[in-house]
Amino acid sequence: MMMMVTNIGEQLYAVAEERETMSELIRLYGHVEDYEIQVVTRSKETIWVSANIRYVEVDNSGYFEGTLENITKRKADEQEILQLNQNLDQFANITAHDLQEPIRMVSGFLGLFDKKYGHQIDEQGKSYIIRAKDGADRMSILIRDLLEYSRSGNKSAKYEPVDLNHVLDLVHQDMEIVMDKTNAALYISNSLPVVEGAQSALYRLFLNLVSNGFKFCRKDCAPEVTVMVEENGDHWLFSVRDNGIGVAESDQHKLFNAFQRLHRREEYPGTGLGLVTCKKIVEMHGGKIWMESLPGQGTTFYFTLKKAEELIRPVRMDLIRA
Repeated sequence: MMMMVTNIGEQLYAVAEERETMSELIRLYGHVEDYEIQVVTRSKETIWVSANIRYVEVDNSGYFEGTLENITKRKADEQEILQLNQNLDQFANITAHDLQEPIRMVSGFLGLFDKKYGHQIDEQGKSYIIRAKDGADRMSILIRDLLEYSRSGNKSAKYEPVDLNHVLDLVHQDMEIVMDKTNAALYISNSLPVVEGAQSALYRLFLNLVSNGFKFCRKDCAPEVTVMVEENGDHWLFSVRDNGIGVAESDQHKLFNAFQRLHRREEYPGTGLGLVTCKKIVEMHGGKIWMESLPGQGTTFYFTLKKAEELIRPVRMDLIRA
């Protein structure tokens, strides 16, 4: 249901704090679009509305005009979905913990068995223990990655301004051991922007892409990964380029599907969930991701993230009637 707004003071019985917040936004932007606020109707019913209101300046005075849409049912549906997502998140965490515990026990007891009785077992028996322990370790990693994948698309995550320079600092710190071991290098060509998003998800996005570049390296040179960004209309365009083994064009479409692998696990360990998780995170933030690669010449992953809205000309508050 839509209604016209010509006098905020008479038509919007909003909570004082919420009304003040909306008035401040109108002062800064000159208008609000799809602004959600709780109001009380003349019949004393509390409802949610989506407000599209602007300030109109006329002859050294001014007034508000716009429309309100009753979104009470939609807000109730959103709250129900949010609760379901939280329940699923809790279920996933509990399930992952309950699955990890017996796997840790299996792996731990296999290690103890090998330590105590390994000298009594022939080579074939030892190979069985090694294979069983490797299987338990892979299962543990798979559960961890599945949990990370399920969290990556959680739209109920808290969105806030995220300084991507700080995110890349964290990625660099967490990759230091790998970089020291492989003599790898991480380059950031220019200052990264602040974006609106979920910091933990954006950290996972960059960590997955950077660690991918280090993992799929050539044997004839040290791994190098370069992160770049440029403006592209109302988006930021990011690129993460490596000097690794590259991917044939015929195989590239497979990499954004779950559990797809192009190499044997013995060559390059992993679960096949890293890039599909990246895709989910980028799409959750309103962007898209793609890649360019040639065998033996490295790979570049591109993705976009929306820019934060910029402020427009402020409205003179002395012209707004109370």
